[in-house]
Amino acid sequence: MDGGLGSVAFVIVDGQVVHDVIDDEVVVVHLGTGNYYSLRGPALAVWLRLAQPATVAETADVLAASWALGSNSALLAAPALLSYLVGEGLILPEHSVDSDPLALESLAPDIAAALMVEKFTDVQELLTIDPVHDVDDRGWPSTPTVGIESVERAL
Repeated sequence: MDGGLGSVAFVIVDGQVVHDVIDDEVVVVHLGTGNYYSLRGPALAVWLRLAQPATVAETADVLAASWALGSNSALLAAPALLSYLVGEGLILPEHSVDSDPLALESLAPDIAAALMVEKFTDVQELLTIDPVHDVDDRGWPSTPTVGIESVERAL
């Protein structure tokens, strides 16, 4: 049920992923892609556990403890959630994994929805601008490809 992930431990990607807990959610930002994520409920508990390396079994334990759907659902959801986070570039296995990724979409709709993971792509362009190198003669925040006018139109 773990998609071949076995006892592999997963860790948060260092240097490319930043996060902050705000009230009952963690906002996770991938600085390389500009995508950001809201993790609440069981997904928040898993993310906090990933501050230290965590296996599929440990992730399932966290899900079962924080989730009303029970341990069977947690055993199904843990590898799918970890595979999703790996696919998004937010976490990595500590060593190479030879397995097919599991999709959150492959879970029953009630289980997938209960994980409380949302992805946002609306500020990718702003989050991936390099304010030191990606500027034109006008300086920050003007970039050669995105002028102030187009940013204002987007807002």
